[in-house]
Amino acid sequence: MSEAPYREMSDVLGENEREEEATRKLGAWRDRTRTTWLAIFAIGGLVPAGLGYWALTELQFQHGGWASLRISVLGAVLPFIACLFAGRFVGNRVVGARMDAQVTRLSAAYEIPRERLADTARLLVGI
Repeated sequence: MSEAPYREMSDVLGENEREEEATRKLGAWRDRTRTTWLAIFAIGGLVPAGLGYWALTELQFQHGGWASLRISVLGAVLPFIACLFAGRFVGNRVVGARMDAQVTRLSAAYEIPRERLADTARLLVGI
């Protein structure tokens, strides 16, 4: 009965497999975070888009008695696209700000050197 407890076992996943899985988790976290912020700004951008459409249509009716659908749609599309760009910008900033903590957490969870995952993280921030 002097054998090692049955729960102790050798490294099932090698260091390369752990690093690959940590990299996958890091990429998934980055994509999920950026997509969440983009979706928040896209949903929030519907309000300025609707207001822009309404305001430009009303302006056309007041100054000409008619309204062009193309111009009115442009009044909706421009604020919506601006919100999408703002969402992308905020999402990238949030990922950049939280990347260091995420790398630390994943390197500890997968027992890999932090420097190796940090090198990959530096590549992911710019993409």
